[in-house]
Amino acid sequence: MKKLIYTLLAFATVCFSCVQDVDDVYDKPVAQRVEEAVQEYHDLLVSSEHGWLMEYYPHSSQIYGGFNYIMKFKGGDKVTISTDAFGKPEETEESLFSIKKDIGPTLNFDTYNSLFHYFSDSDISGGAGTGKGYEGDYEFLLRSHTENEIVLRGKKTKNIIRMTRLAEDATPYLAAAIRVDEEMNRLEGVLGFSGMMNGKELALLYTDSHTFNVVYDGQETSTSFMPTATGIQFYLPVEVGGKELHRFTWSAANETLVAENAPDVVLKVDYDPEIYHLRTIFGQVYDELPTW
Repeated sequence: MKKLIYTLLAFATVCFSCVQDVDDVYDKPVAQRVEEAVQEYHDLLVSSEHGWLMEYYPHSSQIYGGFNYIMKFKGGDKVTISTDAFGKPEETEESLFSIKKDIGPTLNFDTYNSLFHYFSDSDISGGAGTGKGYEGDYEFLLRSHTENEIVLRGKKTKNIIRMTRLAEDATPYLAAAIRVDEEMNRLEGVLGFSGMMNGKELALLYTDSHTFNVVYDGQETSTSFMPTATGIQFYLPVEVGGKELHRFTWSAANETLVAENAPDVVLKVDYDPEIYHLRTIFGQVYDELPTW
């Protein structure tokens, strides 16, 4: 009996200690902590003079690839948005945003912005079809932040979305990303890109304009990507041959993609053999092949 009493006393002591530890870590009520986080994120967003670069991926499977959005948040809960998604880097549109309390703080784009809500508007034709649109997000869970980066997660898609503080006007960045996208997509008969890695062939094969199948050593991995000012980057790093491939530098002159963290991985444009033969006949001066 005494042994049982001692055991219960010891258990109670441990439980009391645990409660004290929790109280020490969370010395404020949950509601207060969430309220403070909401204000902290709001102040962080409006603190960037040149705004934030958002890497936006619509659809839960990222089947449309990613797009760059520039967002300048201001007092009065206004945000000015521009993007490379429609080939017009200088076009902007203003709308309203808010930081709200959910399970945690959320970033919400409250009023319609044709540049941003295009991918979440169910009435937009294309994408998954009428009534679905491109199935993108306009509400995001705010997951973590530093002074220069905010990590979000789409409430609907669960996609990881990153925002990076800008130190200068980003219109030239958008223009450069559009140029990269156009240069890579205007090439006729391109199947993808291929080269060697660790003595084995590595290939990025297009499955759509912003998606690849990464093929290496008999293994295939599907990934989406988005253009950057200097090349492309995958939605998430892809492990290939013991290395994580994420960002590539594009050379229009050489028609190559070079892995930034593995400069020995140089991937050359792969043409459809028939199209390549026609390009050889008509010469490289043609951006597009003649049609008859």
